[in-house]
Amino acid sequence: MQGIDKIVETILMGARDDAKVTAEETDRQITALKDKAKRELDAELKDIRHTADEKSKERERRAGIMLDVERRRDSLAVKRDLVDEAFDRAVTALNALDGEAYERFMIKLFKEACDSGKETVIVGTEEKRLNADMIAKVNKAIGGELTLSQETRSMDGGFILQSGGVETNCSFSMLVRGVRPTLEKEVAALLF
Repeated sequence: MQGIDKIVETILMGARDDAKVTAEETDRQITALKDKAKRELDAELKDIRHTADEKSKERERRAGIMLDVERRRDSLAVKRDLVDEAFDRAVTALNALDGEAYERFMIKLFKEACDSGKETVIVGTEEKRLNADMIAKVNKAIGGELTLSQETRSMDGGFILQSGGVETNCSFSMLVRGVRPTLEKEVAALLF
């Protein structure tokens, strides 16, 4: 039996040695797989971080562009408001003309606006200076026969000429609105 015991022992030793070698090989394979998985995970994390950084930079770039666009829009709105105010002040300045300057301006305006010199003149509801005496001065200056209408309209200075069914609006706001397209760039250049 001793021979069998030796054979069994030899077989068991061989099995133990094989098991040890197999365990060591398995440990090496597990370590290699862990290392490979760590490298792949690190590479994937690096890609994810890079993509996240790129997306973050793109968001920041877009936010900067949007902020710049918003700033420009706000600046443009302020400039537009200032130009509007300049033209509103022009209407105010026309209404603020003193006696002689107002009379000269109105006579010139009537000369340019009248077709026949026989139109009816409609004035603003609050108008005090463009009265029958002023119309008489205008008629004398232009050789016309203008008549002052009893009808008044809501306007900010100036007048409306009426002849038949046709009206010519010479209110100060309409006059300023009429020259605005040609003067707007100049006004903006002066302001800015």
